[in-house]
Amino acid sequence: MLAQVDDWFKRNVFESLNERSDAVEGITAMFDDVGRYFLSGRRVCLVGVFALGNERDRFADRIRDYFAAWIDALAAALERTGRKPQEAQALAEEVVGSIQGTLVLARAFDRTDVFTETLKRLRKSLLTD
Repeated sequence: MLAQVDDWFKRNVFESLNERSDAVEGITAMFDDVGRYFLSGRRVCLVGVFALGNERDRFADRIRDYFAAWIDALAAALERTGRKPQEAQALAEEVVGSIQGTLVLARAFDRTDVFTETLKRLRKSLLTD
């Protein structure tokens, strides 16, 4: 199951961030694809669940690699938009962490708007100065 999630994110999110010549388009696509994948907050992140549970030790490398690939791809895209490397890395960590955290809140409150509104705010903060 983790391999399927990882493959989907590689094809639809990480490659888009890494390979689109227009980094803004890649970042925009990331938010669109993540919103669709997580069903606007109705689906949990299996990798995130494993990271928090007892499964973490058993799948530590796979979990770490998934989040590192996402952060690295987003940071690289942010650098292509003109951000300095340290700022891009910090922003990428913040965005991925915020997406994961807001998934938990959306599920806890049973309110998809918590997720969709957070994605909108994160997108706006990355793509406007």
